[in-house]
Amino acid sequence: HCKPPIKNSSSNPCLLLHHYYCKTFMNNCLFQILKLKQNYDIVLIRINRKQGKSMNVYQLPLGPLQTNCYIVSNDVKEAVIFDPGEEADIIFNVIEENKLKPLAILLTHAHFDHIGAVDEVRDEYNIPVYIHKYEADWLTDGQKNGSASFLRNQSIFAREADHLIEKEGKMEFGQFTFSIFETPGHSPGSISFYNKELRTVFSGDALFQR
Repeated sequence: HCKPPIKNSSSNPCLLLHHYYCKTFMNNCLFQILKLKQNYDIVLIRINRKQGKSMNVYQLPLGPLQTNCYIVSNDVKEAVIFDPGEEADIIFNVIEENKLKPLAILLTHAHFDHIGAVDEVRDEYNIPVYIHKYEADWLTDGQKNGSASFLRNQSIFAREADHLIEKEGKMEFGQFTFSIFETPGHSPGSISFYNKELRTVFSGDALFQR
């Protein structure tokens, strides 16, 4: 995981990564670090596409493991939320401050550090949760999602997902279209979400070899 806070590009590989990411869009990308609260930074990447359209990607490192949650929004303020791992109040702040309209929670997999705020976010905005069928019961099982063994005297749970992803294909949420790829390895139900407009894949903890 590559996490803010970020001090400078010369010493921090995360910032260098984002500079490279922006460069691939031929200067049509605005990179910002947003101060949400004292000593806490949120990374915003604004992609200015053709026909005057833009998309924003908010990177939020949450919880004790600082696991990245991503909020992706478009120019009509629709948003999807990837892996709300904890600290729902931070997610709420980003959504409310930017007047976003959440459409869905998309889980790359169901390890505890990716699901800790699922129910709070789901209930706040009355939106569905999507997860791969191989991890359908991980949300409700602290042994399977790893919290029972990793965290002392605590297990993390969420209610069952509203929708199970059973195979690769395309899914639409408002004006968003994502290609779904099964990428097991880190966990049996790990999936990756690719957005063609952003030319970006949201893969959770899956790693890829060049």
